[in-house]
Amino acid sequence: MISRVHNKEIKIFYEEIDIDLPEQILNNIKENWKKIEKEKSNVWNGKVICIADFIENDEKVEIFCRRTDYAHYLYDERIGLPQEYRCKNLSAGCILKTLDNYLIVGELDELTSYPKMLQIPGGNIDKSDINGNVVNIIKTINRETLEEVNIDLENKELVSNYKISYIFKPDVGEVQGMQILAVANLNMTKAEMENYYKEYYKYLGN
Repeated sequence: MISRVHNKEIKIFYEEIDIDLPEQILNNIKENWKKIEKEKSNVWNGKVICIADFIENDEKVEIFCRRTDYAHYLYDERIGLPQEYRCKNLSAGCILKTLDNYLIVGELDELTSYPKMLQIPGGNIDKSDINGNVVNIIKTINRETLEEVNIDLENKELVSNYKISYIFKPDVGEVQGMQILAVANLNMTKAEMENYYKEYYKYLGN
């Protein structure tokens, strides 16, 4: 379910504590990760921000997070865990809209965990996005958009404006994590954006 939050204050808090999982579940997660590594050698079991609690009212959204890892997330998504041990990670992305009303999406590589899946620029929270116990989700969105499509959201020559507008929340019983979505209006047409990204892609290949 996607809800509109463009007029709400968003606060995200992070506690540097690992989620406590029973030993048998931890062993199952480790064995599953070994199988994934054999199938896809380029996967990386990094830290994942996991949502512990979520509060929303008419004025604000508050999200409280803890720490787990990607192996836990994938195990829960593909095999499943009891409700109290599920991993719902927090990520963020940006919907880029061109002057002629096209949206920018990308296709994930064959060797990723989700081959051929379409998605907007975005990703998980990084340590650099956390100051004390507060997560700067705008920083996450800016960093991921710059890394993936070379768009600096603060560059007024490229972007006329942007704002956090939506939150994707899984329905009860679903495993997927929550994603905070900004919308950015580009100062480029579809054709101009295609040429801009082609140049960036060449740069990445060098």
